Amino acid sequence: MVGEILLVFQDQTLKDPRGLAIDDRGYIYIAANMSSNVMLLCSNGQQCQQLLSKDNGTRNPRALYYDIPQNRLFVATKEGKVHIFEVSE
Repeated sequence: MVGEILLVFQDQTLKDPRGLAIDDRGYIYIAANMSSNVMLLCSNGQQCQQLLSKDNGTRNPRALYYDIPQNRLFVATKEGKVHIFEVSE
């Protein structure tokens, strides 16, 4: 494979990223195991925000899946739990 880097993203609150999902608007969802959070990154890579954290019960997220027709984000954890979140704009 040959390719070029389009974007590099780093954030101090994102430790041990494991999962990644993209919705139909191009938003990127990133699950971080050690920091127990899920971040939302805009498609331009310039803006981000924390969506989920330990404060709302998210612990050790490992995998993500975005269900586009239903606007739902599935978050699988190290402990074997799956949380389902409805996403709204």
